[in-house]
Amino acid sequence: MRIGIACPYTWDVPGGVQVHVRDLAETLIAAGHEVSVITPVDDERTLPSYAVDVGRALPVRYNGSVARLLMGPVSAARVRRWLREHDFDVLHVHEPSAPSVGLLACMLADGPIVATFHTANPRSRFLTAAQGALQPSFEKLRARIAVSEAARRTLVEHLGADAILIPNGVAVAGFVGATP
Repeated sequence: MRIGIACPYTWDVPGGVQVHVRDLAETLIAAGHEVSVITPVDDERTLPSYAVDVGRALPVRYNGSVARLLMGPVSAARVRRWLREHDFDVLHVHEPSAPSVGLLACMLADGPIVATFHTANPRSRFLTAAQGALQPSFEKLRARIAVSEAARRTLVEHLGADAILIPNGVAVAGFVGATP
């Protein structure tokens, strides 16, 4: 199966979503699937062979953290080209409500799209205000996953959608033999 994964945050800046995307991609590849990840990156030399550079992201303060996001006509053109070149059987977008690569992929793709929501935010004027603008992209989603009950609640309360709760997996092989 040809699987595309859109990672919204800068690949080479440590973060849970990036690790989740990396582990998912590598697990799917090990299972025999053809996987391509599109992601912002600061240093393209850090990208594995299955990942595609969509450009440099900008730091944006949000939800008590700094998210590095990328949105604009150049990145949209790169996402469009990636989608066209790979003709994926399924597209898996992460954080499609964030103004970044996941949302661009959602907006530009046709075919089956699965979305994973990681953000947990009890109060978000941005998400509430963006609900109408996000609606056309959300209608394209065939499945929605929330990685926690708090992320699911954020989706329900701010965007009027629901999701299946599937916690992040852990690639335990990397911890075998670790010293406590």
